[in-house]
Amino acid sequence: MSYTLDVWYYTDTHDADEPVSVRSESDLERVLRELVEHEQPHPTQVSAPELPTRGLAEIPDRMFKIGVTQGGEVGAMLYFGPTAEGVEGIWMTRADEPAGDMPTLYRDVDSRREFPADAALPLSLVGKALREFQSTGVRPDCVQWQEADAF
Repeated sequence: MSYTLDVWYYTDTHDADEPVSVRSESDLERVLRELVEHEQPHPTQVSAPELPTRGLAEIPDRMFKIGVTQGGEVGAMLYFGPTAEGVEGIWMTRADEPAGDMPTLYRDVDSRREFPADAALPLSLVGKALREFQSTGVRPDCVQWQEADAF
């Protein structure tokens, strides 16, 4: 199965009030390119509309927040939802080695909650993880994860 990705992000002509639907690899490549070309005042959010929701507000039961370096090739991901084994939780990506000099990536801009340096991955791995989520609907296994305290 392949899920649609709903991606909320900002460009010069799009203010994240409605998601951009990603159905193909070329759609995802375009969105990732736009993320690094335009400043993101808030982390990008990604969910799949075909997957379950919770409560009256129909909040997705699994979702990503993604921080990217503007003009760069680095991103960090925060995920809540199930793993392939059905374990529910909140995790953020973990790199083998923390990124060197790079701008701060935020998982929540308003509260100034930063991603730790060891959460930063090459943007190509962020794309690979999203493609895996698009095909499985659960936390991707192609990247490493560490527990997070809040989404």
